[in-house]
Parts: sequence; C-alpha cells; structure tokens
Amino acid sequence: MWRWLFLVTLAVMTLYTQPVQANEQFDISYSTPLGGLMKSDQWTELNVTITNHGEAFAGRLELSPINSSDRSLFGQAVQLQPDETKQIRFELPVEMLMREPNAIRLRHGDEIVQERRLTSLRTRDEGVIGVIDNSDNAFHFLTISSDEPYQGQAANNFYLQNLKADALPDRSFLLDNLDILAVGNSNETIRDNQALAVKEWVKRGGVLILAGNPNQPAMAPFQDILPSETANRQPESPIQQIAELSGVSQPPFSSVPVYQADQPLFLVNKLGSGLVVRVNYDVTAEPIASWQYNRQLWQQVLQTYQVTHALEQKMNGVSLNYSLTQLSSKLPDVNPPSVKVIIVIWLIYLLLIAPVLYLVLKRIGRREWAWGIIPLAAILMTAGVYLIGRQLVVKDNTSYTVSKIRLLDKELAEVNSGASFLTVSGGSYNVKADPAFMAIPLKSSGYLDTDADGSVFADESQQNQGIRFENVPYLTVKTAYAAGMMHGLGSFDTELSVAGSELQGSVTNKTTFDFQQTYLQLGYQRIELGPLKKGEKKQIRETVQRYYQPPEEAANKPLRSKEEWVAQNKEQVLDIGNNSLQITGVSDSDLEIFQPDYQGVSHHWTVVQQPVELQPNDDERIVYPYGLLEVSVASTEGNFDYTSQNTIALSKGSVTFALHVSQPGLRVKTVEIPLDESPYRIFKKEIFNTKTGKWQEIGRDNGITLTDDLHEYLNTEGNILIRLSNPAEERLILPQPYFQVEGEKTTR
Repeated sequence: MWRWLFLVTLAVMTLYTQPVQANEQFDISYSTPLGGLMKSDQWTELNVTITNHGEAFAGRLELSPINSSDRSLFGQAVQLQPDETKQIRFELPVEMLMREPNAIRLRHGDEIVQERRLTSLRTRDEGVIGVIDNSDNAFHFLTISSDEPYQGQAANNFYLQNLKADALPDRSFLLDNLDILAVGNSNETIRDNQALAVKEWVKRGGVLILAGNPNQPAMAPFQDILPSETANRQPESPIQQIAELSGVSQPPFSSVPVYQADQPLFLVNKLGSGLVVRVNYDVTAEPIASWQYNRQLWQQVLQTYQVTHALEQKMNGVSLNYSLTQLSSKLPDVNPPSVKVIIVIWLIYLLLIAPVLYLVLKRIGRREWAWGIIPLAAILMTAGVYLIGRQLVVKDNTSYTVSKIRLLDKELAEVNSGASFLTVSGGSYNVKADPAFMAIPLKSSGYLDTDADGSVFADESQQNQGIRFENVPYLTVKTAYAAGMMHGLGSFDTELSVAGSELQGSVTNKTTFDFQQTYLQLGYQRIELGPLKKGEKKQIRETVQRYYQPPEEAANKPLRSKEEWVAQNKEQVLDIGNNSLQITGVSDSDLEIFQPDYQGVSHHWTVVQQPVELQPNDDERIVYPYGLLEVSVASTEGNFDYTSQNTIALSKGSVTFALHVSQPGLRVKTVEIPLDESPYRIFKKEIFNTKTGKWQEIGRDNGITLTDDLHEYLNTEGNILIRLSNPAEERLILPQPYFQVEGEKTTR
C-alpha cells in the first residue's frame, strides 16, 4: 500500500516539476533607460538580459504582441552557452511599445521556448526633469507649478526623477524622454559615450543644468561645454544677483558660498538648438535651499535666460515626422490607375461584352455555353487588365526615400528618413537598414501601428539589421522609418546681418551635397537662392519685408492630382515652423540608410537645414527683423476663431499678444512694431505699460517704436504685451503682429 502511494506521489511530483525546470532554463529580465521614464511621442530602448541555466541554445529573441503567436515586431538571432548571460536591446517608439500588451519570447524554430510578459510600463505626459545628485532633494523647487498669469506651458507641471548615472542612455534620441537634465554634486561617473549622447541631445534642443562643483566626477565630462565668463570685469556680488533676479531687495542672508568667485551665479551658453545653464553654487546648500523665495528666484532664472522658451520649443517636437513617409508614398514613375478608367472598363464588360456574347450564343443556338464563355471572358479580361495595366502603373520595382537632415555643427547632423517600397510582383523581401539608425516598419498609410506588416530583424552582432516584409501582394507599397545621427556631412558657412531694410552677406556650401535648390527662410519670408554646388559661395542682398502676409495654407485647398499632393507634401517637409532664420538645401543624394535586396529603381529627395545666427552689422548692432522672433497669444476675450496658423477671425472681443523681445546675449536698444500697416488699422490697438500697470491706446495710423522708454513696457518675462480689439458684431480677420528688435551683443 505504502509503496503504491509513494509511486503515485513521485509521478505527480515529476509531472509538476518538469514544466518548472523548462521554464527556469532561462532568466529573462528587462529595463528601459532613464529609470523607466518614457514619453508617448518619443523613442525608447528595451534592454533585455538573458541568462541560460541549461544546455547550449540557438534561436531567436523576439518582441511580440501577446495575442499573436506567429507575429513579431522585433527579432534577433541569439546563441547562448550554458551559464552564459547576454544583453540585447530593441529600439522603438514608445507608442509602439505601449499600444498593446507585448511579450519577450525565446523561440527555437517555430516553437516558443519561454516567454516574459511586459508589465509595469507607463508614460509621462508632463514635463520631466532628470536629476543626478547625491541628494534626493536637489532641484525640488523646479517641480512647483507657477501662479503667474502668463508663464507658458513649459513653466508648469514638471515631474522630477532622481537618476543613477548608469541609467543615462548612449543615444541622444532616447534622452528626448527628458525635458531638463540637471547634474549636481554626484560622486557617480558618467561614461564618455553617455556624455557624448547628452551633448548631442543639447545640440538637438535639450536643456542641461550643471550645478555641481567642477571637481565632482559627474561634472568632469562636461568641462568643455561649461559656460564661463571671460570678460575682464568683476561680476556683481551673489547677493546683488539674487536680489535682482528674485525681486527681493534685501535677502535675509549676507553671503552665498560659490564655487568660483570670479563667475556669476548663473550663466547660459547656447549649444546648437539647446542650452547649457551653469549654476555657480550648491542648490542643496543653505541659505538658499530652504529660502521661501527660492521658487520665485528660479522662475525668473528660467525666464531671463530663455530656458522656458527653449522648453516650449522642445515640447512641441515629436519623434516621427510623418510628412516624410506621406511624401515617400507618392513614388515617382508610379501611376495609380484612374477610378474613372476602372469604371469604364467594367461598364464595357457589363454593358457590351457580356450582352454581345449572350446574343451571339443565342443566335447560333448555344445559349448553354454562356455559363462557361462569359465567365471565361471575364477571366481573360481581368488577366489582360492585370498584364497590361501593371506595366502602365509601374515598369520596374521601385523605392522612394525622403530624408530631412538638421545640421547641428560642422560634424554632427540629425537625420530622419521615411521610405516606401514597391515590387511589381510582390512576394517577400528584406530592406537592410544602416546599423547606426533606429528603423521600424510602418503601415502602408505611412503611420505608426503595431499591426504593420513588416518586422525588424538583426543578427547577433546587431551590425546586420533591417526590416522584413513577407507575402506582399503585387503592386503593394510598404513603408519604413529611420532616425539617427550622421557625422561628416559638413555645414553651411554664413555671414549674414541686417542693415536698414536689407539682409546682406554671403552663404557658402561646405556640405557634402550638391543642391538643386536652396532657400533662406526668414520667418515666413522665403528667399530663393537657386542651385548651390559643393564649395560654391553666393552673395545675399535681399529686402526684408516690413509686413508679410503668408499665402493661403495648402491644407485648406482641395487637392485633385498627384502633382498637387506631392507639392503639398514637399511644403510640409520643408516647413521649419515660425520665427527662425534657416538655410535649406534640396538634393537628390542617396544617404544609403535603406537598401532593399531586390533589383529596381531608387529615388531620393533630401532636405538639409541649418539655423543661421545673425552677425552684427557695420554699426555693431544685431537686428532681428520682422517675423523672426516669436509672438504668442497670451489671452483672448469674446468671439474668435483661428482661420489659419497665424490669423484670427475676431468679433466683440480682443486678443492679447506677447512679443518675445528679450534674447540671450542681446542688450535690446530698439523695438519697432508696425501696427500702422493696413490690416491693423481697423482694430483698437493698445500696449501694456508695466510702469503704470495700465493699457495705453495707440492711434489708428500709428505704429510703435520703443527706445529709451523700452523698459516701461517690458514685463518680467522679457515680453511686450499688445492688445487688439474689435467691439463690433462683424468678424474681422486679425493677422499676427510682427516686430523688429535691434540691440548690442553682450557677454552674458
């Protein structure tokens, strides 16, 4: 009896333990950079760690939707010896990771050997500050929302995350999940590849605050970008600087310990499109750390040094530029069949061929043959339409890659590419992607979707990677997207200044591209420069328009032809937004980011853009001309409606605009606002006087010029407020006002 009971128990234990042993052959864990911080519109990295506790294994590691056993989003070959541990990373948009439940799977052939489901992943919608500091309370004052009536989106709703240095990624795109990175007094070491990614991120628009002692280990990699006052003058005392910035005339302390006595408390350098803020004291130390006006001090620091503006610009960015894929889907030399032609063909069959065949068979007394001949005629006609029509649509396999390059300096460039692929006969094929880029498949519509037909593959070295499209129907377009950094593309050399009403100077093409067309974009004013070959120099002398009305937006016009669609899509790719001076070149050069393994014709359309910094003119003045600096809507009253990006239909109400006058490194001397132009004369015009705290009415035919009295109208954010009103019932179209700023360059 006992023997049988023992055998039954042993058999049950054997059945129970065998699956556990199989499941425990591998330890699978995962993590994401930045301590798990993710934003839904950015890229992230899924780092997978696998340890093999069993026999040698050769197979694939996949990231797959849980509800699908045969489809993977990403896959990589993997070989594991007994007791070996390997790390594998998948780079993908956060949206793709979060859209549906996913699992990490080890697969041997068609068999799923082991699975680990992804859980506890979440995204942040508010602004995010990453802090590296020995103290957990460092920079806590930045998380408090502002009570000021106009501070802008970036001044509010920050979430602070303390980070370990090893949580920093080595790709700058992954740092886009942060809005600010603050490095204080930390004993941790930041590796060279991490520091390089941080510097790239700043050049792409990030904000880096350096608040540690220069001798601290975490500060060491950033010594080359640390802002420093080089002017031969004694800075104001720390107490004077704090009083000036905080608005508190007599702070309740007599001294503030600083790292370097010859440097100001705060100093900012522009690095590419981003900012580096140097803080010359320990933000966790007394007497400032617990001072009741510390928050007010830092709000003013962010405003004064244009950090808030930089953050607002960054928050408007997205990870995938869908205008690239939309344009790439309009492949050149591909002529989709007209709907009208298709309708005519089927009408011919329904109204002519089928009835004629029936009447002929009836006449010869063979109506029963109709059951075979008429369907056969339909099959023959369909085959003819396919064989003849296919050649009319496209003669050969083809691809179209549209790329947008942002030159950050003479060596570094940010690249985004969308590509579409079409094979005449369909089937399965691979598209190899540059291993320096993050690449994903998209839906044929050109948008992100986890249900995309392709999947990302890579070998174990991750140097051979790409996208595989399987069982593609004939004449079907497939789409992919890639993002990454490139080196050695060169830059434009520009020497441009504004004197009077003219933009003067020169542009030299020192990039690696020959451009079929080049433009200077001055706000909304586009100046065509024509072709520009490598090494070629062009002289510029163009009138700056005092008032510029943008043309009607293409998005409001009905599009009927492929050519119209392509023209609109190209304008969307060329768009640089408002309030900037950039040079743009258009080339047909191949960047070799995507390489399909089928033979065919490849087309390329590459847009290269670089911001331009204006230089002092002969009077040693820097002039920011009309339309170049930002104007935002501060408040509205009454009935209004945006008729375009920069025009408002207004009745029985008013719109208050904030003119962003103050600029880093500029001592403003003159501001001109051409409200005497005809579009503004029909409105009541007012300017806010900060000295009196009242609105001042402007005459109907008058513009505004501020010089010695400028300080009376600048608010604490460095803006001038303009209010335009229409008390009548009739809707009037109000264009955004423009202004010009003239000033002198400063060292701070």
